[in-house]
Amino acid sequence: MKYLLSIFFLLFSISSLGEENIIEKRIYLFKKADSSMVKIKKLIQLKNYGEIVLEANIINKWSENIPSLFPIGTQASMTNDSDASENIWTSFNDFTSKANKTEFYSKLMVKSANEKNLDALLKAFRETSKSCNSCHVIFRN
Repeated sequence: MKYLLSIFFLLFSISSLGEENIIEKRIYLFKKADSSMVKIKKLIQLKNYGEIVLEANIINKWSENIPSLFPIGTQASMTNDSDASENIWTSFNDFTSKANKTEFYSKLMVKSANEKNLDALLKAFRETSKSCNSCHVIFRN
């Protein structure tokens, strides 16, 4: 019996470790994306299109993977630093749709910056920001 309990606790610990790693990765990537948005805002004022492309690509690549960063069991709890609301998993299609919007508009930021089209870049930046914020309202504790 002791042996079975030991195996159970070991497997539980390994499972929890995996969840902690994905949560830590998710938190890191969200902070990185936020940092990129702050940088882009400043870079737009400087019209530094090359650096905008680099930062917008970070957001775009990240946003392609947002849904995969939220496997079941990684919601916020007393034992992790996650702000993920249970709503993510109960409304996963809506969550994925919002992530897709961020992906779409961040891709437009890349395109607009490559074309040095300031008006289109500003619009894409605003829409990316709105998309991020709308998701946080519903899916973040």
